[in-house]
Amino acid sequence: PGYIYVTNPLDFETLPAYEISISLISLTSTGAKSFTASVFITLTNVNDNSPVIEPALLTLTLPENTPVNHVIADYSCSDVDHDSLEFSKSGDLDAKFNLDG
Repeated sequence: PGYIYVTNPLDFETLPAYEISISLISLTSTGAKSFTASVFITLTNVNDNSPVIEPALLTLTLPENTPVNHVIADYSCSDVDHDSLEFSKSGDLDAKFNLDG
Protein backbone atom coordinates (compact mmCIF):
# COMPACT_ATOMS: atom_id res chain seq x y z
CA PRO A 1 0.00 0.00 0.00
CA GLY A 2 0.95 3.63 -0.41
CA TYR A 3 0.46 6.37 2.15
CA ILE A 4 -0.07 10.10 2.07
CA TYR A 5 1.15 11.91 5.16
CA VAL A 6 1.72 15.48 6.33
CA THR A 7 5.35 16.63 6.11
CA ASN A 8 4.95 20.30 7.12
CA PRO A 9 2.44 22.26 9.22
CA LEU A 10 -0.87 22.97 7.51
CA ASP A 11 -2.56 26.39 7.75
CA PHE A 12 -6.12 26.98 6.55
CA GLU A 13 -5.58 30.76 6.37
CA THR A 14 -2.61 30.34 4.00
CA LEU A 15 -3.95 27.57 1.76
CA PRO A 16 -7.31 25.88 2.52
CA ALA A 17 -7.16 23.13 -0.13
CA TYR A 18 -4.69 20.94 -1.97
CA GLU A 19 -4.74 18.72 -5.03
CA ILE A 20 -2.28 15.85 -5.35
CA SER A 21 -1.76 13.65 -8.42
CA ILE A 22 -0.41 10.15 -7.89
CA SER A 23 0.99 8.38 -10.94
CA LEU A 24 1.80 4.70 -11.19
CA ILE A 25 3.83 3.17 -14.00
CA SER A 26 4.15 -0.54 -14.59
CA LEU A 27 7.09 -1.52 -16.78
CA THR A 28 7.09 -4.97 -18.32
CA SER A 29 8.76 -6.62 -21.27
CA THR A 30 5.57 -6.04 -23.26
CA GLY A 31 5.44 -2.29 -22.58
CA ALA A 32 4.44 0.24 -19.97
CA LYS A 33 1.08 0.88 -18.42
CA SER A 34 0.25 3.89 -16.29
CA PHE A 35 -2.53 5.13 -14.08
CA THR A 36 -3.05 8.50 -12.44
CA ALA A 37 -5.25 9.20 -9.42
CA SER A 38 -6.24 12.61 -8.08
CA VAL A 39 -6.54 13.35 -4.38
CA PHE A 40 -8.37 16.47 -3.21
CA ILE A 41 -7.68 17.60 0.36
CA THR A 42 -9.75 20.31 2.02
CA LEU A 43 -8.70 21.69 5.40
CA THR A 44 -11.20 22.69 8.04
CA ASN A 45 -10.57 25.91 9.90
CA VAL A 46 -9.48 25.56 13.52
CA ASN A 47 -9.50 28.50 15.90
CA ASP A 48 -5.71 28.51 16.24
CA ASN A 49 -5.10 32.28 16.28
CA SER A 50 -5.96 34.79 18.98
CA PRO A 51 -7.98 37.87 18.07
CA VAL A 52 -6.10 41.16 18.02
CA ILE A 53 -7.08 44.61 19.27
CA GLU A 54 -5.04 47.60 18.11
CA PRO A 55 -3.88 49.55 19.98
CA ALA A 56 -3.30 46.98 22.73
CA LEU A 57 -2.59 49.71 25.30
CA LEU A 58 -4.18 53.13 25.28
CA THR A 59 -3.82 55.90 27.87
CA LEU A 60 -6.29 58.79 27.64
CA THR A 61 -6.62 62.10 29.45
CA LEU A 62 -10.11 63.58 29.24
CA PRO A 63 -11.59 66.82 30.52
CA GLU A 64 -14.33 66.19 33.05
CA ASN A 65 -16.83 68.01 30.84
CA THR A 66 -16.44 65.50 28.00
CA PRO A 67 -19.97 65.14 26.55
CA VAL A 68 -21.99 61.97 27.04
CA ASN A 69 -21.81 59.67 23.95
CA HIS A 70 -18.64 61.41 22.77
CA VAL A 71 -16.25 58.93 21.14
CA ILE A 72 -13.02 59.04 23.14
CA ALA A 73 -11.04 56.36 21.30
CA ASP A 74 -11.24 54.07 18.33
CA TYR A 75 -9.65 50.68 17.89
CA SER A 76 -9.25 47.99 15.29
CA CYS A 77 -10.23 44.37 15.95
CA SER A 78 -9.39 41.38 13.79
CA ASP A 79 -9.26 37.60 13.83
CA VAL A 80 -7.38 35.84 11.02
CA ASP A 81 -9.55 32.74 11.62
CA HIS A 82 -12.58 34.89 10.68
CA ASP A 83 -14.38 33.82 13.83
CA SER A 84 -17.13 36.03 15.20
CA LEU A 85 -15.86 38.40 17.89
CA GLU A 86 -17.66 39.10 21.14
CA PHE A 87 -16.72 42.23 23.03
CA SER A 88 -16.75 42.62 26.80
CA LYS A 89 -15.55 45.26 29.22
CA SER A 90 -14.15 45.21 32.73
CA GLY A 91 -12.23 47.44 35.10
CA ASP A 92 -13.05 50.74 36.79
CA LEU A 93 -16.03 51.53 34.58
CA ASP A 94 -18.59 52.59 37.19
CA ALA A 95 -21.18 52.73 34.36
CA LYS A 96 -19.38 55.77 32.89
CA PHE A 97 -18.02 54.19 29.72
CA ASN A 98 -19.46 51.94 27.04
CA LEU A 99 -17.89 49.80 24.36
CA ASP A 100 -19.20 49.43 20.83
CA GLY A 101 -17.79 46.74 18.59
